[in-house]
Amino acid sequence: GVYAATYLAANTIDTVATRQRYSQKTHVAATLIGTTAVNASACIAKDVAFAKMYGGSGAGKKAMPFASYGLFLSRDLITIFSSFTLPKMLAKGISSSGAMDPVSAQACAQMVSPVAMQGVCAPVHLLALNMYNAPVATVAERIRDVWRVAPATVVAFGIRMAP
Repeated sequence: GVYAATYLAANTIDTVATRQRYSQKTHVAATLIGTTAVNASACIAKDVAFAKMYGGSGAGKKAMPFASYGLFLSRDLITIFSSFTLPKMLAKGISSSGAMDPVSAQACAQMVSPVAMQGVCAPVHLLALNMYNAPVATVAERIRDVWRVAPATVVAFGIRMAP
């Protein structure tokens, strides 16, 4: 559901922007804003529900901290950017350098960018969950807890994003 809706939004926006001959800036901005609105609202609702269902002691009864919502939104913005905006920018740079033809550069950037960005997204996601599950943890405890599970989470998130 979440990814199907997001890709439907991205492809619809891309088609409209191309057919209407929007400027590159408008095209990029429309894609980022439109896909983020669809994806973030669905993902955040899913993440909050899962945190409350599977969280630590007292989960489900306590409110999700606003900081967790902000971190989930940040994660989603990074994911959307790396899935729909960054690949076009990377492909342009790769093809203009002569390293690949434009079609191959686009395919490569589209596959690599979202997967690679999970090195940032997964720890942000883990920190959001940590703020809910350990509301009184110190900064050092949060760093330790996130770092402890980050490597496996980055790999799992990367596999999930792979084409």
